Amino acid sequence: MNKRRKINFKKLLYLILILYMVFIFIQQQITIYHLDKQKMEMQKEMNTLLEQNKALKEQIKYVKSKEYIEKVAREELGLVKDNEIIYIDVSDKNAEK
Repeated sequence: MNKRRKINFKKLLYLILILYMVFIFIQQQITIYHLDKQKMEMQKEMNTLLEQNKALKEQIKYVKSKEYIEKVAREELGLVKDNEIIYIDVSDKNAEK
């Protein structure tokens, strides 16, 4: 009878150990799933940020160009080139209607 209890105790111990290992395995699989999902979201965000960074670099390059500087100087500051004459239309456009 004592021998039978030892056998049952060993079986119970093995069963508990196996159940514990299965629990740990399932828990790790859930953690891996969440980490993979988070990784994919971060990769998406990184790609978006890289595209924005590229667009901003292109915008900086354009802002530093002579064409942009000349455009701003003419449109916002009213500057003109040497020997250039500006004609301003003073006629009332509403009167034509």
